[in-house]
Amino acid sequence: MKMPTNITNFQVTFHTYPTELQKAYLSQIPFINVVAIKDDQNFYGSGFIVEQGYILTANHVVSNIAGTFYAKFHDPDSRFILTNKALIGDDIAGFSIPKYNARPGFKISSPSVGDEIVVCGFPEDGGGFTLSVSQGLVLSINGSAITHNASTLPGQSGGAIVLKSNPSVLIGIHLGSANEQNTNYGASVTELIHRFAVQP
Repeated sequence: MKMPTNITNFQVTFHTYPTELQKAYLSQIPFINVVAIKDDQNFYGSGFIVEQGYILTANHVVSNIAGTFYAKFHDPDSRFILTNKALIGDDIAGFSIPKYNARPGFKISSPSVGDEIVVCGFPEDGGGFTLSVSQGLVLSINGSAITHNASTLPGQSGGAIVLKSNPSVLIGIHLGSANEQNTNYGASVTELIHRFAVQP
């Protein structure tokens, strides 16, 4: 499949907003797998479903939520409660997914410096209802840690990082921004998914 033609192409992370995704793409990978993390009153951040039947998000998105919270799909309009968190990285949390919420899985691959990427998530100014995307490059890799220059906003932490050339290929999870720099950071999911899958 082709990516949307109006994805923001930018150089300066903090001066270019992500682009709201057109509705025609919401039922396609990777967008159908991206979720908003919410409770009945608040929106907290983003997450996504991976091939092995789990959902990943940034741990800082969910670590301070008191009470019940859930992952809400954009298309179809459904949600499921998240419980039994597994911490699988410094700032990465995983949850098991009920079988009835199965979605087509990502192909998971390791990132390379220079990869053209698209970051998918829900900015907080949309209240968790507006799925947005932006593109950039992988700038560096250090173990599982990666930096990239895709434009993001608060609320997109926990979102999926996919290859622009093949958006069914997941290479990372977006974790946050470096203050006053044209740099965002994330993590490769290849090794992390393996750790999650083998947990009891």
